Amino acid sequence: MSDLSSKYNINLKNFSKVTWKTQESDSNTVLFYSLGNDEKALRTFHERLKNANYGICFVNREIEINSKSIITVDGGDWLPLQKEVCNTYYPIPSSLKSIAVTGTNGKTTTVDLIRQICVQKQVNVLTIGTLGVWLNNEMVNDFALTSPAYIDFRKFLFHYSSKFDVLAVEVSSHALEQQRYYDFDFDYGAWTSFSQDHLDYHLTIKDYFNAKMKIFNVVKNKVFIIQGESFAEKISSEKCQFVEPSSFEKNPFLKIIYNRKNMSLAMKCLEALGVSSGEIDYDKIKSPAGRFNIIPYKESFVVIDFAHTPEALENICKEIKKSFQGYNLITIFGCGGDRDKTKRPLMGKVAIDESDFVIITSDNPRFEDPNLIINDITLGLNKSNYQVIVDRKEAIKVGFTKLDKTILLIAGKGHEAYIDQKGTKRAYSDLGEVNRNINND
Repeated sequence: MSDLSSKYNINLKNFSKVTWKTQESDSNTVLFYSLGNDEKALRTFHERLKNANYGICFVNREIEINSKSIITVDGGDWLPLQKEVCNTYYPIPSSLKSIAVTGTNGKTTTVDLIRQICVQKQVNVLTIGTLGVWLNNEMVNDFALTSPAYIDFRKFLFHYSSKFDVLAVEVSSHALEQQRYYDFDFDYGAWTSFSQDHLDYHLTIKDYFNAKMKIFNVVKNKVFIIQGESFAEKISSEKCQFVEPSSFEKNPFLKIIYNRKNMSLAMKCLEALGVSSGEIDYDKIKSPAGRFNIIPYKESFVVIDFAHTPEALENICKEIKKSFQGYNLITIFGCGGDRDKTKRPLMGKVAIDESDFVIITSDNPRFEDPNLIINDITLGLNKSNYQVIVDRKEAIKVGFTKLDKTILLIAGKGHEAYIDQKGTKRAYSDLGEVNRNINND
């Protein structure tokens, strides 16, 4: 037994796996339950444990419960104990080339570009992020987060260890703040962009930036950043290396400046790992799901994109106008509920300033009233080039009636296949609605 196993009197040979989800546990499981500090969290804990099966359960704070199978772990031991248990059941592959990618916008695209380049170069690659877990050209797991919990991360590495040579992972600010990678050292990293987001969690832009800075704590060598990015002026780290954005072929996806930047970062990370960027067929590079997906329609185009921050929305609007001169731009977007409210009026202003016409609609309202979210978006708008249509399906339908040598930008949900409202995720897809309108024409 190790020191921690002895301290908590656990014989890991008595169990065979570990999880942090009660629904995945059984009598052979070591369960780690992270318990919040309020009464609701405690009630939820008792309800879940009553219906769960597990071998032993570790909790992160003291509770009154009469069970030898439930053990409180000291705060400083919480992650080390998880690591010790994972080392027993899910050891990390010994020869692992790895890349961590952070940034307000561009994480998903950069990680997917790494995947596409590796597939072209016949290098086996595993990617973990918003689009799920991909092994080369196959999605093998969808864990519904940007960055997995530490235990799930260790499982993914172990289960696919014999099948990949390069690992690329999206690293969110939440994951960095919560140490979801704990002491795992990535070989190289990329920081794609920085602008306002997630202030519902980080509270201030300074706190958000400081969370992003923790990318340097999980990377052994260099973190690559595009030369000239404004946020880079605030960074002083010997691990930082600036990269000049490259120019590429006439692939429409790579006409967009921030996609060229993401591609440059992806290539630089792989070159650092010894994967040559020579002989890449740029015409075969595709936009990741929900990232500047462009669909022709008569004399117009429809663009579906995940842009859900003021900067991302402004960037895509400006790039569309630059790349499609002579076209009108109609933008359809909304803002998610129970998230940073301060960005809503900023996005409203960006949309009407950069578009010829805007349809403001619902996104994922969660537990907020969609009408009140839209009221926040329209607060202070001094132009009248917009329309409010709360139902997103109807908003897209109306958008199609306005197409005449037009780019219809549908922003905010991208690849998502649901609308999250009142605790339920009902099936919905922007792409599905676009195809429905095209087919019904």
